[in-house]
Amino acid sequence: MFRELGRNGRIFRSTEDDADRLGVHLLRNAGWDPTLAVAFWKGPGSRIDGGIFYSRTHSSAGKRAELIAAEIAALPPGAPIPYRPPVLATRNQPLG
Repeated sequence: MFRELGRNGRIFRSTEDDADRLGVHLLRNAGWDPTLAVAFWKGPGSRIDGGIFYSRTHSSAGKRAELIAAEIAALPPGAPIPYRPPVLATRNQPLG
């Protein structure tokens, strides 16, 4: 029950934020418009915000929309498809 608190909670949230960033590239590489994820978290996704554990393990819907929009904005102009996102460089680093 307490694994969502403290250091573990911060690590878990960080991995969830990385997953959201990676999702931008997975969507784009699959031919989907990643801005749809921003629209989701500003619209229907905002309804699942909250709860006793959700706020500790995941960023808020608004924060997730901002994070995803920032990742989209950081895409290099004319980036190829498929594109290998920078977040993949962290996959072998220890959590912490």
